[in-house]
Amino acid sequence: MSDADALFERGAQARREGRNDLARALFLDALAREPTHRNAALALAFLFREEGEGGKAAEALRPLVRAPVSQPRELAAIAEFVAETGETDLALEALGRARTESGEAPAFLFAHGRLLFQTGRFDEAREAFVRTFARDPHHAGAYYQWVQTRRWTGREGDEALEVLARAAAAAPSPETLSAISFARAKVADDLGRTDEAFARLHEANALRKSALPPFDHAFYEEWLETFLPGSGRLEGAPPAPAVTDAPRSGDGEPPPAPLFVVGLPRSGTTLLARLLLRRGDAALAGEPDLLGRLAEHLTGPGGRSRDLRRALEALPSTERDRLAEAYLRGLRTRIGGRRPRWAIDKNPLNLWFLPLLRTLFPRAPVLWCRRDRRDVLLSLYFQNFAHPALDFSYDLADLDRHLLLVARAEEAILAEVDPHLLPLDYETFVRDPQAALRAAGRILGPAPHPNGEGEAVLGEESRIATASTWQARQPPHTGSVGRWRRYARFLLAAHPALRGHGFTADLDDPPAA
Repeated sequence: MSDADALFERGAQARREGRNDLARALFLDALAREPTHRNAALALAFLFREEGEGGKAAEALRPLVRAPVSQPRELAAIAEFVAETGETDLALEALGRARTESGEAPAFLFAHGRLLFQTGRFDEAREAFVRTFARDPHHAGAYYQWVQTRRWTGREGDEALEVLARAAAAAPSPETLSAISFARAKVADDLGRTDEAFARLHEANALRKSALPPFDHAFYEEWLETFLPGSGRLEGAPPAPAVTDAPRSGDGEPPPAPLFVVGLPRSGTTLLARLLLRRGDAALAGEPDLLGRLAEHLTGPGGRSRDLRRALEALPSTERDRLAEAYLRGLRTRIGGRRPRWAIDKNPLNLWFLPLLRTLFPRAPVLWCRRDRRDVLLSLYFQNFAHPALDFSYDLADLDRHLLLVARAEEAILAEVDPHLLPLDYETFVRDPQAALRAAGRILGPAPHPNGEGEAVLGEESRIATASTWQARQPPHTGSVGRWRRYARFLLAAHPALRGHGFTADLDDPPAA
């Protein structure tokens, strides 16, 4: 056994005993003797991540990424770990090596392309996706991601549709055909061929829906019944902390405070979060499922809203503080080594965890994105999501029911007096971003850069891992406001009940292309 092996074993034993300071010192000593000691590097990285030190976690793994001999699968796993800490340059380096070491195997080509796409390197991502489906003609994800990398026009759009038509003809499964049909709908929509786009879109969603169990609307309806009646504050819930919303970090410095951006998916949450970076005192933590995991911890697997209410009503203050610290530790990990005033959690599904959010952080700012439900519905119908909580988006009847339910929740929540919750309309902040920043300032306080020039301080957010990756990197514009009108006649023909959301197919609407 080498000296580094012995030090690692002693560090691992210290970890098992909960002696993290000693474990950290032993792992560092092992790496000082053998910088590419795999087990010591991984153990140290996990320890740093647990402590909310994402940047240090990435640095611990850097020698492994650059080691002369590396396994592609391990490099890809390291890249995924590192990307979650915000260190995307090292993650891209790891995936680039995995791609090379594997002889450009489709799985690693696609993973590299996806991270290039998420970091805004669209031309390189497009090349990686093309190489992926050239090597694996049935790689549905590569076709779908490929068409998201740009807006298609003219001859290039026609050629893209030809590529997709050939892929669809050879699709080996309904799942593959569904993803390719979503891609064809997107290109046809870019080209202004509304009738063709809707036909492909309807086909894609029907295929996706056919492979899924019925959506559990009752889960969300129960949430409305459990949490919305009454004053909006849980009876028996622990009182708000006296001074701060969260415990201080171990080094005595206050951690970045959480700032929540919620709302329906496709309501502008990503765009609003990126606008907030212009203040110069915020960093994006992405869409972590931190609150969801804490809720499951309180209720157990498969817990319902009534179980969460009971758990919150009985929650001791010591447990509340422990959960708040666990949340903040996860949030710090997501922003790497940065220490801004605000860390933005923009998971739109957090709206279903508002009672837990308010129990842990009574004064945390919550910005609620609102958008014309008709535009939201259409935008959701165009997406091929991976998250099961969004499975309602593949069926117009499910969309109708879910959006009405969210509208009820929004009306009730915004009717309550919560000085730390602010609704912001998508239609307003795409027309006048500065107006949105000024409004946000009412609950966030003065901005270091009140004129919205703060990117120079904290830098442009390097990774967007959401369905709006491409759109969110474009300058704010009003091109998607009222987009529903182009598709109103098709949507109403497919599901007439959508008139309840205000869909009309009047003669004043623009004709189908």
